[in-house]
Amino acid sequence: GSAVAECLQQHGEAKKLLQLGLPDIFIEQGDPTQMLAECGLDAKGLLTSIQAKLAK
Repeated sequence: GSAVAECLQQHGEAKKLLQLGLPDIFIEQGDPTQMLAECGLDAKGLLTSIQAKLAK
């Protein structure tokens, strides 16, 4: 991931990059679907992040 980001930066394309990942907090263990939703990495959360990025 970071190598791709670095390559995009070198080619002036970093503004198109949307980096998503887990927050730096403890995540309660449980149902994977619920865990992804809590981190914004489920389908709804991904869509929200993408729409926010495209709106900029």
